[in-house]
Amino acid sequence: MKKSFCTNLNFKFSFLMFFVSSTVILLFSALIVFINIYTSNLKIEKNLEKTINFAASALPAALYEQNIQYINDLANSLIKSDHIAYLKILSKGNTVFEKTDKAYKHKDFIYFKASPNFLTKEKTVFYKGLETGKIQITITKENIFRFIIKNSQSTIILICCTAFMIH
Repeated sequence: MKKSFCTNLNFKFSFLMFFVSSTVILLFSALIVFINIYTSNLKIEKNLEKTINFAASALPAALYEQNIQYINDLANSLIKSDHIAYLKILSKGNTVFEKTDKAYKHKDFIYFKASPNFLTKEKTVFYKGLETGKIQITITKENIFRFIIKNSQSTIILICCTAFMIH
């Protein structure tokens, strides 16, 4: 009878330790994930802002002069970034350059703008006070989602290790 009580007490203590340690691990992991999501979003927004400002400063004369070769070269160098899902350059309402990542074929700027999985930015380009065109850029948030999955897996592994060590 005494042994049963002791075993039951050990079980309760082990269960309590597992529960407390798992809760602490989950809370810290959730905090880390939320902080990283927030900082990653800020980095992506800054990257998008830098990219569109660079393009807007590099394109005015080319759009004004209709230098298609220069526009294509610049746009192709911008699209090489693995975060850019969509890039469109317009001049006088006509599309001069448009490219969509293979994963998002046949999607347009409106689709990306409506989706929470992407950050979009549109900027009007001016040359000597005259509007010469527009730039539309979309950046994917895919890397943030990969990080969340990876971090969640790490949390599950930590909880399993804790359970194994307590048992």
